[in-house]
Amino acid sequence: MQPHSLRSSLRFRSPCIVSESGVESWSRLVWLGTVYCYPIAIVTCQLASATPHNPIKLGSPLNTIISFLLPTMQPRDHFPETPNTSGPALDSPNARVTPITTASGNDTHGTLNQHPSDERFFQIGISDSQGPRATMEDSYGFVVDFDSIRGQGLFGMFDGHGNKLAAEWCGAEFHEHLLRHVHEKPKAPIPDILRDMFDSMDDSLSELSQASATMAASGCTAVAAFLRIEDAERHQSFIPTPPCSSPDSKSRTTPVTPPASANRVLYCANVGDTRLVLCRDGRAERLTTDHKASDKSEIDRVRKADGIIFRGRVLGYLNVTRSLGNHEAHDGFSLKKYVVGTPFTSRTELNGQDEFFILACDGLWDVISDQEAVDLIRGIEDAQEASKTLLDYAFEMGTRDNVTIMVLQELARPLLFSREIRNGKDHNATLTGKREHEKGKRGKACVHISHQEEAHTKSRRHPFGLQGVH
Repeated sequence: MQPHSLRSSLRFRSPCIVSESGVESWSRLVWLGTVYCYPIAIVTCQLASATPHNPIKLGSPLNTIISFLLPTMQPRDHFPETPNTSGPALDSPNARVTPITTASGNDTHGTLNQHPSDERFFQIGISDSQGPRATMEDSYGFVVDFDSIRGQGLFGMFDGHGNKLAAEWCGAEFHEHLLRHVHEKPKAPIPDILRDMFDSMDDSLSELSQASATMAASGCTAVAAFLRIEDAERHQSFIPTPPCSSPDSKSRTTPVTPPASANRVLYCANVGDTRLVLCRDGRAERLTTDHKASDKSEIDRVRKADGIIFRGRVLGYLNVTRSLGNHEAHDGFSLKKYVVGTPFTSRTELNGQDEFFILACDGLWDVISDQEAVDLIRGIEDAQEASKTLLDYAFEMGTRDNVTIMVLQELARPLLFSREIRNGKDHNATLTGKREHEKGKRGKACVHISHQEEAHTKSRRHPFGLQGVH
């Protein structure tokens, strides 16, 4: 019978310890003590010494015992077996990110991490640093005019654990997965497409994990933010012909310009504790949810799957309850049964009150609240300066993690741009006047905080000779 909790799982069947004459068999008592009491004692010692900052390792005696006992407690789940080979050696312990470039013209043709020569629709600022950690396991990506529709954008961030491989792969491939599903199901609701995207990414990581134990041990939290231009029926009827079935974003050679009546909608999907916060008229609105082992609903879900959480971690190992990757499996048992890749999704229609959003990993959110982060950068007009200010603040407040921050500003610009062109006005002058009016109302909201010494932050080097800043 399948157990429903850890307590019921520990109800082992044991041989009788009383002889037919009622005399205890000491030899059987010794046998029982060896088989059951000794492992339980090791488990107790491991639990007593574990802390959130010193979690149980997968190779620890406790995890070995759990891996040995769980198959006897419940049916096997037939997860693909992790190979004994580790696969090719890592070229570097730090995650590689596609270099940021600038197009020669206004069209990026779906190229990952490429700015147009003129940022007409929104500003993107990205800053990151390895911090005091031994390795950098964060990755990210963005596509301007996603799917060759002007004003659309796709933004992703991935915070790795175990090693860099899952986050590095996701940062380089996530846009292709979304594009494929958008083209395969052009009429499907976008939240469903985002869930399909996460499923296909997790399936791809599972396949890669069957060839490499190093990949199997890797996982990452993830956020995908899709800034979509759509009509009132939540479709894209303004596209003259259906998109090409090819998953290549370069397939549509002529970019489509949406009409002024089109809506701008921000769709979000996330697993883990990487977070997106929207600034709406100065108020912080979180559009993602943190999947942590301290959340009651997530604890209930893990327990219903016959998992255990102690010291705030799933099986004492991982403090997030959802991720991409983590496909390590032995004897039919896998952490993936409990740490699933199903994302939380949200849909937010944007309007003139929406000023910017912050997309960042937990290295930032561990030391600052959503509203504090919004207040800190609300008076900064440049997206790159805003992201750098948040990065500096995180280390000033003592974060001990990798930190990656993306800020997208002037979310109202596509709507203003369409209206001003329709009315024959100069949209740049209108935007400048709006900025000056807002600055006069609220003043400069940020306080400059100096960046820490390079020796303390161990900033990752990037193209163009910059450190910790793109």
